[in-house]
Amino acid sequence: MILLFSDETSDFTFLRENSDLQLRFASDFAMLEKICEKFGAEKIFVSKKLADSKFLSYVKQKSFNFFEYQKIEEICPYLSEPAGKTDSESVDDSSIQNLPAFKNLVGSSPAMKKLRREILKIASCDLAVLILGETGTGKTTVARAIHDLSARRDKPYRDCVLSNSNETLVEAKLFGTVKGAFTGALDSAGVYEEANGGSLFLDEIGETSMNIQTKLLQVSSEHKINRIGSQKDIIVDNRMIYATNANLEKKIFEGTFREDLYYRINDIVLRLPPLRERLEDIPELCRMILKNQKIKKEISDTTISLLQTFHWKGNVRQLEKCLCAAAVVHCEGDVIEPKDIKL
Repeated sequence: MILLFSDETSDFTFLRENSDLQLRFASDFAMLEKICEKFGAEKIFVSKKLADSKFLSYVKQKSFNFFEYQKIEEICPYLSEPAGKTDSESVDDSSIQNLPAFKNLVGSSPAMKKLRREILKIASCDLAVLILGETGTGKTTVARAIHDLSARRDKPYRDCVLSNSNETLVEAKLFGTVKGAFTGALDSAGVYEEANGGSLFLDEIGETSMNIQTKLLQVSSEHKINRIGSQKDIIVDNRMIYATNANLEKKIFEGTFREDLYYRINDIVLRLPPLRERLEDIPELCRMILKNQKIKKEISDTTISLLQTFHWKGNVRQLEKCLCAAAVVHCEGDVIEPKDIKL
Protein backbone atom coordinates (compact mmCIF):
# COMPACT_ATOMS: atom_id res chain seq x y z
CA MET A 1 0.00 0.00 0.00
CA ILE A 2 1.26 3.47 -0.96
CA LEU A 3 0.51 6.51 1.19
CA LEU A 4 0.27 10.09 -0.04
CA PHE A 5 0.91 12.73 2.64
CA SER A 6 -0.31 16.08 1.33
CA ASP A 7 -2.72 18.86 2.20
CA GLU A 8 -3.87 19.08 -1.42
CA THR A 9 -6.63 16.63 -2.38
CA SER A 10 -5.81 17.43 -6.02
CA ASP A 11 -2.50 15.58 -5.52
CA PHE A 12 -4.39 12.45 -4.55
CA THR A 13 -6.71 12.86 -7.53
CA PHE A 14 -3.70 13.15 -9.84
CA LEU A 15 -2.16 9.94 -8.48
CA ARG A 16 -5.39 8.02 -8.60
CA GLU A 17 -6.01 9.04 -12.22
CA ASN A 18 -2.46 8.39 -13.41
CA SER A 19 -1.56 5.12 -11.74
CA ASP A 20 -2.89 1.81 -10.57
CA LEU A 21 -1.13 2.01 -7.21
CA GLN A 22 -3.02 1.00 -4.09
CA LEU A 23 -3.31 4.42 -2.47
CA ARG A 24 -4.32 6.03 0.79
CA PHE A 25 -4.35 9.73 1.55
CA ALA A 26 -3.38 11.66 4.71
CA SER A 27 -3.71 15.42 5.01
CA ASP A 28 -2.28 15.88 8.52
CA PHE A 29 0.21 14.15 10.78
CA ALA A 30 -2.38 12.59 13.10
CA MET A 31 -4.12 11.00 10.13
CA LEU A 32 -0.81 9.77 8.75
CA GLU A 33 0.06 8.06 12.04
CA LYS A 34 -3.35 6.37 12.22
CA ILE A 35 -3.15 5.06 8.67
CA CYS A 36 0.40 3.77 9.12
CA GLU A 37 -0.47 2.02 12.37
CA LYS A 38 -3.59 0.41 10.93
CA PHE A 39 -2.58 -0.41 7.37
CA GLY A 40 1.19 0.01 7.19
CA ALA A 41 2.87 1.64 4.19
CA GLU A 42 5.40 0.39 1.68
CA LYS A 43 6.20 3.88 0.44
CA ILE A 44 5.17 7.41 1.36
CA PHE A 45 5.02 10.24 -1.17
CA VAL A 46 5.14 13.44 0.88
CA SER A 47 4.57 17.05 -0.05
CA LYS A 48 7.74 18.98 0.76
CA LYS A 49 5.88 21.58 2.81
CA LEU A 50 4.68 18.85 5.21
CA ALA A 51 8.07 17.18 5.63
CA ASP A 52 9.01 18.85 8.91
CA SER A 53 11.34 17.44 11.56
CA LYS A 54 8.47 15.63 13.25
CA PHE A 55 7.65 13.79 10.05
CA LEU A 56 11.31 12.96 9.33
CA SER A 57 11.81 11.54 12.82
CA TYR A 58 8.70 9.43 12.46
CA VAL A 59 9.54 7.88 9.09
CA LYS A 60 13.15 7.21 10.12
CA GLN A 61 11.92 5.45 13.24
CA LYS A 62 9.46 3.36 11.20
CA SER A 63 11.96 2.72 8.37
CA PHE A 64 9.54 3.78 5.63
CA ASN A 65 10.73 4.55 2.11
CA PHE A 66 9.62 8.12 1.51
CA PHE A 67 9.89 10.49 -1.43
CA GLU A 68 9.54 14.26 -1.15
CA TYR A 69 8.06 16.33 -3.94
CA GLN A 70 7.36 19.98 -4.63
CA LYS A 71 5.02 19.32 -7.56
CA ILE A 72 3.08 16.07 -7.74
CA GLU A 73 4.31 15.49 -11.31
CA GLU A 74 7.81 14.91 -9.94
CA ILE A 75 6.89 11.41 -8.79
CA CYS A 76 5.80 10.28 -12.26
CA PRO A 77 8.87 7.97 -12.68
CA TYR A 78 7.39 5.83 -9.88
CA LEU A 79 3.88 5.56 -11.26
CA SER A 80 4.63 2.52 -13.42
CA GLU A 81 5.43 0.55 -10.28
CA PRO A 82 2.95 -2.31 -9.73
CA ALA A 83 1.05 -2.37 -6.45
CA GLY A 84 2.66 -4.42 -3.76
CA LYS A 85 6.23 -3.88 -4.95
CA THR A 86 8.64 -2.45 -2.40
CA ASP A 87 11.83 -2.43 -4.50
CA SER A 88 12.71 0.38 -6.86
CA GLU A 89 13.93 -2.30 -9.27
CA SER A 90 10.36 -2.33 -10.54
CA VAL A 91 10.76 1.18 -11.99
CA ASP A 92 11.58 1.07 -15.72
CA ASP A 93 15.29 1.90 -15.97
CA SER A 94 15.02 3.40 -19.45
CA SER A 95 12.66 6.10 -18.17
CA ILE A 96 15.15 6.88 -15.41
CA GLN A 97 18.25 6.87 -17.63
CA ASN A 98 16.63 9.27 -20.08
CA LEU A 99 16.24 11.96 -17.42
CA PRO A 100 18.47 14.97 -18.32
CA ALA A 101 20.17 14.80 -14.92
CA PHE A 102 21.64 11.41 -15.87
CA LYS A 103 23.13 12.42 -19.23
CA ASN A 104 26.68 11.97 -17.85
CA LEU A 105 25.89 8.94 -15.69
CA VAL A 106 25.66 6.41 -18.49
CA GLY A 107 25.92 2.66 -18.32
CA SER A 108 23.62 -0.35 -18.43
CA SER A 109 25.46 -2.42 -15.83
CA PRO A 110 23.54 -3.54 -12.72
CA ALA A 111 25.76 -1.23 -10.65
CA MET A 112 24.78 1.85 -12.66
CA LYS A 113 21.10 0.96 -12.79
CA LYS A 114 21.17 0.62 -9.01
CA LEU A 115 23.07 3.90 -8.62
CA ARG A 116 20.59 5.89 -10.71
CA ARG A 117 17.66 4.53 -8.69
CA GLU A 118 19.42 5.42 -5.46
CA ILE A 119 20.10 8.96 -6.70
CA LEU A 120 16.45 9.37 -7.63
CA LYS A 121 15.39 8.35 -4.13
CA ILE A 122 17.98 10.54 -2.44
CA ALA A 123 16.98 13.57 -4.51
CA SER A 124 13.43 13.31 -3.22
CA CYS A 125 14.41 14.17 0.35
CA ASP A 126 16.45 16.87 2.09
CA LEU A 127 18.70 14.69 4.24
CA ALA A 128 22.47 15.19 4.19
CA VAL A 129 24.27 12.91 1.74
CA LEU A 130 27.80 11.55 1.99
CA ILE A 131 29.12 10.32 -1.38
CA LEU A 132 31.95 7.82 -1.10
CA GLY A 133 34.07 6.78 -4.04
CA GLU A 134 37.55 6.44 -5.43
CA THR A 135 39.16 9.25 -7.40
CA GLY A 136 37.52 9.67 -10.79
CA THR A 137 34.31 7.75 -10.09
CA GLY A 138 32.08 10.77 -10.67
CA LYS A 139 31.29 12.18 -7.23
CA THR A 140 30.88 15.72 -8.58
CA THR A 141 28.60 14.50 -11.37
CA VAL A 142 26.45 12.57 -8.90
CA ALA A 143 26.17 15.56 -6.56
CA ARG A 144 24.93 17.73 -9.41
CA ALA A 145 22.42 15.05 -10.45
CA ILE A 146 21.01 14.94 -6.92
CA HIS A 147 20.44 18.69 -7.05
CA ASP A 148 18.97 18.67 -10.56
CA LEU A 149 16.45 15.99 -9.58
CA SER A 150 15.47 17.63 -6.30
CA ALA A 151 12.75 20.10 -5.42
CA ARG A 152 15.57 22.68 -5.13
CA ARG A 153 16.55 22.30 -8.78
CA ASP A 154 15.59 25.89 -9.59
CA LYS A 155 17.59 27.24 -6.65
CA PRO A 156 21.36 27.87 -6.59
CA TYR A 157 23.90 25.06 -6.65
CA ARG A 158 27.43 25.66 -5.45
CA ASP A 159 30.45 23.43 -4.82
CA CYS A 160 33.63 23.87 -2.84
CA VAL A 161 36.75 21.69 -2.68
CA LEU A 162 37.99 21.59 0.90
CA SER A 163 41.48 20.14 0.36
CA ASN A 164 43.26 23.51 0.03
CA SER A 165 46.07 23.63 2.59
CA ASN A 166 45.44 27.34 3.20
CA GLU A 167 42.84 27.23 5.96
CA THR A 168 42.01 30.94 5.72
CA LEU A 169 41.17 30.64 2.02
CA VAL A 170 38.96 27.60 2.66
CA GLU A 171 37.13 29.42 5.44
CA ALA A 172 36.68 32.52 3.25
CA LYS A 173 35.34 30.38 0.41
CA LEU A 174 32.85 28.71 2.75
CA PHE A 175 31.63 31.60 4.87
CA GLY A 176 32.59 34.78 3.02
CA THR A 177 34.42 37.85 4.26
CA VAL A 178 33.89 41.48 5.17
CA LYS A 179 36.22 44.17 3.94
CA GLY A 180 39.39 44.38 6.02
CA ALA A 181 38.97 40.99 7.70
CA PHE A 182 42.50 40.22 6.51
CA THR A 183 44.90 41.72 3.99
CA GLY A 184 43.13 41.98 0.65
CA ALA A 185 39.74 40.86 1.97
CA LEU A 186 36.64 42.42 0.41
CA ASP A 187 32.92 42.14 1.13
CA SER A 188 32.19 38.77 -0.38
CA ALA A 189 29.63 36.01 0.14
CA GLY A 190 30.76 32.44 0.72
CA VAL A 191 29.26 29.33 -0.85
CA TYR A 192 26.84 28.80 2.06
CA GLU A 193 25.26 32.18 1.29
CA GLU A 194 25.44 31.75 -2.47
CA ALA A 195 23.69 28.37 -2.26
CA ASN A 196 21.06 29.56 0.23
CA GLY A 197 17.78 27.83 -0.56
CA GLY A 198 19.54 25.42 -2.89
CA SER A 199 22.21 22.72 -2.66
CA LEU A 200 25.81 22.93 -1.45
CA PHE A 201 28.38 20.28 -2.40
CA LEU A 202 31.49 20.09 -0.20
CA ASP A 203 34.08 17.84 -1.81
CA GLU A 204 37.08 16.17 -0.15
CA ILE A 205 35.66 16.72 3.32
CA GLY A 206 38.06 14.11 4.64
CA GLU A 207 40.98 16.47 4.00
CA THR A 208 39.74 19.35 6.15
CA SER A 209 41.50 20.65 9.26
CA MET A 210 40.00 20.11 12.70
CA ASN A 211 39.25 23.82 12.92
CA ILE A 212 37.23 23.80 9.68
CA GLN A 213 35.50 20.60 10.82
CA THR A 214 34.39 22.36 14.01
CA LYS A 215 32.92 25.22 12.00
CA LEU A 216 31.13 22.82 9.62
CA LEU A 217 29.66 21.00 12.60
CA GLN A 218 28.39 24.27 14.04
CA VAL A 219 26.69 25.25 10.77
CA SER A 220 25.10 21.83 10.38
CA SER A 221 23.50 22.10 13.81
CA GLU A 222 22.66 25.82 13.97
CA HIS A 223 22.03 26.59 10.26
CA LYS A 224 23.72 29.97 10.49
CA ILE A 225 27.11 31.38 9.57
CA ASN A 226 29.25 34.45 10.19
CA ARG A 227 31.42 35.97 7.51
CA ILE A 228 35.08 36.27 8.50
CA GLY A 229 35.46 39.55 10.38
CA SER A 230 31.77 39.84 11.26
CA GLN A 231 29.64 38.85 14.26
CA LYS A 232 26.39 39.14 12.31
CA ASP A 233 24.49 35.86 12.05
CA ILE A 234 23.32 34.86 8.56
CA ILE A 235 20.64 32.16 8.47
CA VAL A 236 21.22 29.57 5.74
CA ASP A 237 19.06 26.80 4.32
CA ASN A 238 21.13 24.38 2.24
CA ARG A 239 20.64 20.82 1.10
CA MET A 240 24.06 19.47 2.04
CA ILE A 241 26.00 17.01 -0.11
CA TYR A 242 29.46 15.88 0.96
CA ALA A 243 32.04 13.66 -0.73
CA THR A 244 35.35 12.01 0.00
CA ASN A 245 37.63 9.25 -1.22
CA ALA A 246 39.06 8.89 2.28
CA ASN A 247 38.20 6.30 4.91
CA LEU A 248 36.53 8.56 7.47
CA GLU A 249 36.12 5.83 10.06
CA LYS A 250 39.88 5.25 9.95
CA LYS A 251 40.46 8.98 10.27
CA ILE A 252 38.19 9.07 13.32
CA PHE A 253 40.25 6.27 14.88
CA GLU A 254 43.45 8.21 14.09
CA GLY A 255 42.00 11.37 15.63
CA THR A 256 42.05 13.44 12.43
CA PHE A 257 38.29 13.56 11.81
CA ARG A 258 35.55 14.49 14.26
CA GLU A 259 33.18 11.65 15.05
CA ASP A 260 30.30 14.01 15.81
CA LEU A 261 30.71 15.66 12.40
CA TYR A 262 30.76 12.24 10.74
CA TYR A 263 27.33 11.43 12.11
CA ARG A 264 26.06 14.86 11.07
CA ILE A 265 27.01 14.44 7.42
CA ASN A 266 26.01 10.83 6.76
CA ASP A 267 22.22 10.75 7.05
CA ILE A 268 22.49 8.89 3.74
CA VAL A 269 25.67 7.23 2.45
CA LEU A 270 25.99 6.70 -1.31
CA ARG A 271 28.85 4.51 -2.54
CA LEU A 272 29.97 4.86 -6.15
CA PRO A 273 31.23 1.77 -8.00
CA PRO A 274 34.77 1.88 -9.42
CA LEU A 275 35.09 1.42 -13.18
CA ARG A 276 36.72 -2.00 -12.77
CA GLU A 277 33.41 -3.26 -11.34
CA ARG A 278 31.42 -2.12 -14.39
CA LEU A 279 33.70 -2.71 -17.36
CA GLU A 280 30.66 -3.53 -19.50
CA ASP A 281 29.83 0.21 -19.40
CA ILE A 282 33.01 1.19 -21.25
CA PRO A 283 31.39 1.24 -24.74
CA GLU A 284 28.71 3.69 -23.56
CA LEU A 285 31.27 5.73 -21.62
CA CYS A 286 33.50 6.04 -24.68
CA ARG A 287 30.63 7.26 -26.83
CA MET A 288 29.66 9.79 -24.15
CA ILE A 289 33.24 11.06 -23.79
CA LEU A 290 33.76 11.50 -27.53
CA LYS A 291 30.41 13.29 -27.84
CA ASN A 292 31.05 15.61 -24.87
CA GLN A 293 34.51 16.50 -26.19
CA LYS A 294 33.10 17.03 -29.71
CA ILE A 295 35.57 14.50 -31.13
CA LYS A 296 34.18 13.18 -34.43
CA LYS A 297 35.92 9.83 -34.44
CA GLU A 298 34.74 6.27 -34.00
CA ILE A 299 36.29 3.63 -31.78
CA SER A 300 36.81 0.07 -32.97
CA ASP A 301 35.44 -2.99 -31.18
CA THR A 302 38.98 -4.32 -30.68
CA THR A 303 39.92 -1.06 -28.96
CA ILE A 304 36.87 -1.35 -26.69
CA SER A 305 37.90 -4.90 -25.82
CA LEU A 306 41.41 -3.69 -25.01
CA LEU A 307 40.10 -0.92 -22.74
CA GLN A 308 38.02 -3.51 -20.87
CA THR A 309 41.18 -5.37 -19.86
CA PHE A 310 42.66 -2.48 -17.87
CA HIS A 311 42.31 -1.96 -14.12
CA TRP A 312 41.62 1.83 -14.34
CA LYS A 313 42.92 3.05 -10.99
CA GLY A 314 41.81 6.55 -11.97
CA ASN A 315 38.38 5.27 -13.03
CA VAL A 316 36.25 7.25 -15.52
CA ARG A 317 38.54 10.29 -15.33
CA GLN A 318 41.53 8.17 -16.37
CA LEU A 319 39.50 6.59 -19.19
CA GLU A 320 38.53 10.04 -20.44
CA LYS A 321 42.13 11.30 -20.50
CA CYS A 322 43.33 8.11 -22.18
CA LEU A 323 40.62 8.20 -24.85
CA CYS A 324 41.02 11.92 -25.60
CA ALA A 325 44.80 11.58 -25.94
CA ALA A 326 44.32 8.60 -28.26
CA ALA A 327 41.83 10.48 -30.43
CA VAL A 328 43.63 13.82 -30.62
CA VAL A 329 47.34 12.93 -30.43
CA HIS A 330 47.84 9.35 -31.56
CA CYS A 331 45.00 8.51 -33.96
CA GLU A 332 45.73 9.61 -37.55
CA GLY A 333 42.52 8.24 -39.07
CA ASP A 334 38.82 8.36 -38.31
CA VAL A 335 38.75 5.27 -36.09
CA ILE A 336 40.59 4.86 -32.77
CA GLU A 337 42.53 1.59 -32.89
CA PRO A 338 44.41 -0.36 -30.16
CA LYS A 339 47.75 1.08 -31.34
CA ASP A 340 46.46 4.56 -30.42
CA ILE A 341 45.91 3.68 -26.75
CA LYS A 342 48.76 4.80 -24.48
CA LEU A 343 48.51 4.35 -20.70
